Parts: sequence; C-alpha cells; structure tokens
Amino acid sequence: MREAEARSLTGQIFATQLSDLGKFDLERYPISNYIIFKQDFEPTFEDSRQKISLSKSLLLEHRIEPLFMLDEEGGRVSQIEDFFAPAPSALAMGDHPLEIIGQVYASVSLCLLKLGIDINLFPCLDVMTEPLNPIIGTRSFGSTPEKVIACSRAAITASRRYVCCVGKHFPGHGMTRSDSHLEKPIVVTPRRELESIHLPPFKEAIKAGIDGMMVSHCQYVALQGDRLPASLSSEVVGKFLRGPLAFKGLIVTDSLDMKAVRSDVEPHRVGLLALKAGCDVLLFTEYSDRLVAAFESIVEALIMDRIDEESLRASIQRRKHMLERLKLIKSLPQPKLEFDYEGIVASIRDSALKVKDQAKILPIAEDEICLLTTSEAIAAELQRYIPRVVNPSTPDQVKSKPLVLWMVEPLHVPGSFKHAAAMIEQAAFSVLITSHEMLVDLLPPCDVTIICHDTSLPSMQRIPALVFAKRTSSRQTSL
Repeated sequence: MREAEARSLTGQIFATQLSDLGKFDLERYPISNYIIFKQDFEPTFEDSRQKISLSKSLLLEHRIEPLFMLDEEGGRVSQIEDFFAPAPSALAMGDHPLEIIGQVYASVSLCLLKLGIDINLFPCLDVMTEPLNPIIGTRSFGSTPEKVIACSRAAITASRRYVCCVGKHFPGHGMTRSDSHLEKPIVVTPRRELESIHLPPFKEAIKAGIDGMMVSHCQYVALQGDRLPASLSSEVVGKFLRGPLAFKGLIVTDSLDMKAVRSDVEPHRVGLLALKAGCDVLLFTEYSDRLVAAFESIVEALIMDRIDEESLRASIQRRKHMLERLKLIKSLPQPKLEFDYEGIVASIRDSALKVKDQAKILPIAEDEICLLTTSEAIAAELQRYIPRVVNPSTPDQVKSKPLVLWMVEPLHVPGSFKHAAAMIEQAAFSVLITSHEMLVDLLPPCDVTIICHDTSLPSMQRIPALVFAKRTSSRQTSL
C-alpha cells in the first residue's frame, strides 16, 4: 500500500481534541474524528455553533468527512453548561418517570444537533454496585440492571432522533473502587455476576439500536486471559462484544491517554493493539507524541502489509454507516418540543436536594466549622470565607468539631479518596454532604446530618446557604 493511502485510512480511525486542529499537518495526519470539551466552546451558543461549522468546513476542504463527538451526560459531566442548562445527573434522573427522562434527553440532543454535534458519548450503561466507586457514581442511572435498562432505553430512544449515541463503559465500570484515569482497575467479579448484573444494560442497548459502544480500560479476569485493558483485548472486543453479543455498530476506545493504558502499553503498540482487538475509533484526548507514535505505527504496518487491511476497511465502513445515518437525521424536519425543559430540570434538581438534619446542628457558624472536601476547586473557593478547609488526605489537620465532609465527584483527588472512604465507614464527621445517596447506606447507626444534592452547578451553589450560618454579600461563593 502507498503511504498516502495508508495515512488516509489511518486518519479515519483516529480521534483527538478539536482544539488541537491546526496544531498538525492535515496532509500527514488527516484525522477525521474530534472530541469537544467545555473549553473548546465559545461563551455563547451561536459563537460555538459557528466555530464547529467553520471547523467542519476546514476539514471538508482537505477531503476529510468529520465526526464531532462529546460527553454530554448531564450532572457533573457537561460540556455545554455555559450556554445551555445541562440535564441533572443520571442518578437523579433515574428517580423520575420514563416519559420525563425522554423529554429531558430529547431536549439536550436537539441542542447538540443544532450545534453541529454528531455523536454523544452517552449514556453510561454501568450498574453502580460499588458505592465507593470513584469515577462512575451519579453518572449511572442506578444500582440495579432493571433501573439502568429502563432509563437508558428511554434516553437512547429520545437521543437517537437527533444524534448518534455511544454507550459506555463496556462491559461495566460500576463495580470498581479504582479510577481508570489514574490506574488500571482489575475486575475480579465472577462471570455469573457480570452476566446477571453488569452486562444486561449493554445487551438491551444493542437491542434498542445504540449506534456505538465505548470499551473501558479495566481488566476483566472472568472474560480475558490476557492482562491488557479491555479496550486493547481481542477477547473482550472481537470475541465477546462482536461475538456472542453480535454488536455491529461502531466501537470506540475510552481515552488512550488514561493512565490505565499509559502505564501498561508503549505508545507505538497502543494503536496496533486497539485495532487488532476490534476497535473502530482510537480516541486520544489530545494531539501528542503518543498519538503520533500510534498513528505512525499503523501507517508503517499498512505499508509493510503487517496488519489486516480488510479489518481496517470494515472499521471505516462502520464509520460510513454512522455518517449516512447522520445525513438522514439532518434531512428530517426538526420538531418543536412542546414542554418546559428548564422547568422540568429545575424540578428534578429540587427533588434531588434532601436534608436530614438528624444531628440538629444546621446552620453552623463559619468559625465553628472544619470542612473537608474531595474537590480542590471547591476547597480553594470555600477557603475565602471559611477558616478551616482541608483535604481528607491530611487527616492530621482535623482536630475540631463540628466536622463537615463534602464528597464531591469525581473522587480521584490524589490521596483524598482512600481517607474519605474510611471516614464514611466510621461516620467520623458531623455533617455529610454528598451527591451519591448510596454512600449513606455505608454509614453505621449514628446521628449524622446528611445533605444529598445533584452534581450540577446550580444544585451545588445552594449548599453553603444550608450549612453556614453567616454569609455576607461580599463573601458569596461562586461555586
């Protein structure tokens, strides 16, 4: 194969961040797929729409037919919250009727369509069986397969009228106590439990017509004999997802920049392993030396006839099927949604806010509080007007009561998660603020005051007024 053709084919299976467009030569690296994060958008909807349109035009000028994707789950995972009210977290949504779930995600997806987004990496199909899961948490619809199946089916059906959906994180990330952003989780869950609890939502999503599937970076002992992350394992992707589950849609890796992959696999091997495993799109969250090494290794293998060209062309064909479906979606008239989206969202957020002041200590004077938070951003903000804000990774600083523990997702601030988890199990505080009610079930019998909230910014902004007795206008938090 000639080099130009090898580069053209390879570019169709790679993805990087939209903001990196312009940092590399599109003739040498004709990357066709782009992920968009919050910082890639402009402050307004219209400016963001124009930016996406111009970016697509630039790619088309280089004979590249692009796909633009993002993670718009709602709750704490929202890229468009600067100009569109995001959906509440999946966990908060799971407590409401399926009709409401459909209306919310239809509204979000229509917004994405108007922006020019092609793919939403959504929904999370993970069943949250581990309350101290540091990364899934409220991104899951619930702790039972039945709840996740019902809610995700409603979400997928509503969303696919406007965009393509890629479910995640196959074959399940809800049972882990570690975060694949930081390390490779090794899942020892028995095959029978995987089949009965964690895999059903993925199987049902396939039946519901989901367009794509994102594979996690966990290692599943019951499914694979190798020690690779699932995203790089042919036993999980090719032999299982494509085999018994008969999935025919697009398979996307989770970000190949995560430490679960970086710590195990050299850059030049990552792309070859993902392609060999059966993945169709190799996602990198930034243009880097790692991406270049992976890209060049596939180009070289194609030129030297060292990889299965037929398999690569099959991946590209699946991508073309998705492009064809998107053209059909965009050719249809856009309906006007006849319901109050913002009113529904506000109501769901209100219902997610629950206060159980069993200790009868609210509100607390600011100078009497020692507050611990698992979020460095919130700690920095609250330190402006609360004397003692510390991180749970420094328990030696904690000497006073009443002690407030604010568990903010994701729980992967270095050092904080392990200690915060131990505090939960010992109820070593007076007030627990959390977005995840399952944590409450871990508490021993005690008179702890509990505040549960949705992970969206408007919900979190309401918390200080509930807890702190003294607040002046000059010291308002901008959380």
